[in-house]
Order: sequence, then C-alpha cells, then structure tokens
Amino acid sequence: PMPGPGLIGLTAPPIEAEGWFNGEAPDDLKGKIIFVDAWAYWCGPCVRKAPKLIKLHDEFAPKGVVFIGLTSEGADSLD
Repeated sequence: PMPGPGLIGLTAPPIEAEGWFNGEAPDDLKGKIIFVDAWAYWCGPCVRKAPKLIKLHDEFAPKGVVFIGLTSEGADSLD
C-alpha cells in the first residue's frame, strides 16, 4: 500500500548500515524518493518479489528514485 499523505514530506530516520554491498552509501538523499525493501536470501516471498523489484528499479532509478535493500545477512551470504 502507498503511504498516506501524512507521511509525505517527513524526514526519514537515518539508515545505519554495517556496510554497502553495491558501493558506498549515497551522500545526500534529502529531497529524493527512496524505496527501501527489507529481505533475506532464504525468504521465499523475497526471492519471488525480486524480479518485480528489478523492473521497478529499471523503470524508476533513471528518474531519480533511490532503491535500498536491507538485510541482516553477511556479505558472504549475498552471492
């Protein structure tokens, strides 16, 4: 579901991550639309959702939307 109008324009809490798998943390996210997804490699629904998320990324990242995937898995599990 889409967030209600009461959430639009609010400042998101800081993202505290141990590391960034695909490079460095973005320098400045202020004013950007951010899509955050929490997932795990062993999670069936997460795996089934991945192709849809890739399509969303391919469509909206060029328009400035930032996609962030959060997982508690270590880097050795991400291959």
